[in-house]
Amino acid sequence: MNILIDKFLYLDYRKKYGMPSKSPIYRWVHEAEANGLNYLITKKSHKEYSQDFKLSVIEYHKLHEISRLDTAIYFKISPSQVNSWIYRYNHYGVIGLRRRPEGDDR
Repeated sequence: MNILIDKFLYLDYRKKYGMPSKSPIYRWVHEAEANGLNYLITKKSHKEYSQDFKLSVIEYHKLHEISRLDTAIYFKISPSQVNSWIYRYNHYGVIGLRRRPEGDDR
């Protein structure tokens, strides 16, 4: 199924639902196009990722010079997760990608 929404429809939906920007709608459409509508269903589990996996996501993002959204779609993870890992990597290096000890709510 191919989902096509015109730029003006983004703005209509944004206004209709009182969203501050069209970004979430844009992201949802592209995620659904790449991975299917079921991908948009909120997952209730908390998945732990290895330091190596996080590093491979960051390296893929840099190597292919693609957006964080496209990186997230490729790996089928949340764009906010990609943002978090890139931020932690840029500020703390590889150590920032280690699993946090239980109870560490940084």
